[in-house]
Amino acid sequence: METNITDDRYGIGEEKIEWLKSIAATEINEPWAYCANSGRRELPDEFFSVKYLKETPLGKLKESFNSHLIK
Repeated sequence: METNITDDRYGIGEEKIEWLKSIAATEINEPWAYCANSGRRELPDEFFSVKYLKETPLGKLKESFNSHLIK
């Protein structure tokens, strides 16, 4: 089940929630928390766990997500 992100139910921080919204991520069932698509069919969706989002700095999340968009 996918839903739009409405709040920070997992405690990952508002800044990361806003970033997830900006990349059109949707909330999904555990063990994953969010899924985002780059908008390019040849690229797979990216899945983010709560643990990964909590432990990874926002800059690293952005860098990792954007790195495959440039190619």
